[in-house]
Amino acid sequence: MSSSISVSPQAYAKVVLHAAKYPASTVRGLLVGRLTSDSKVDIVDAIPLIHNWTDLAPAAEVGCALAQAHLSSASPADSRQIVGVYEAPAILGVREPSRAGVRLAKKIASVNEAAKTATGAVILVVNNSLLLSASSGHALLPFRLSSASTTEQAQSLPSSSTLLPDEKATIKAVAAAVQKGHAQKIVDFDVFVITLVCRIQIT
Repeated sequence: MSSSISVSPQAYAKVVLHAAKYPASTVRGLLVGRLTSDSKVDIVDAIPLIHNWTDLAPAAEVGCALAQAHLSSASPADSRQIVGVYEAPAILGVREPSRAGVRLAKKIASVNEAAKTATGAVILVVNNSLLLSASSGHALLPFRLSSASTTEQAQSLPSSSTLLPDEKATIKAVAAAVQKGHAQKIVDFDVFVITLVCRIQIT
């Protein structure tokens, strides 16, 4: 399982903007990346998934399946895959992934291990109290999980195992994006479903 996690500025920005758009809700999304070795994963992108139906497994799994299908249709040279889950809790003091988040991560781990593309899955929990503070470092708390785990708990990793290139500049840029209202540009799977249902009702 990966012991070193590198998060691209793009992925970090999407995670933070998703959390900023729905500050009163738990938000959850998918982490897309590449395995560079048995002990390291590079997270290159994030896919906002849900903010409403966070306890409904079917909604999350459908969104996950669509994302996986999209990645699978890419060029064979593109080795990106879903490597984990991110979660920003609605409650400020929460520092661990929810049971629903762990279940989704376990599902991802099972798919990856069956395909022999990865071992386990990564979970990044947003520490909301540090979200926009460059002086405190990035706001991600890393966890890992194996599909063989028999518990609903993920293993906590040292915060130092998660690396954000050019950290201070990235945090400053993301904070500026939040202040400018760019979080409103984030569209997750929940919004897609609601829009689709509304269109069906209108027609």
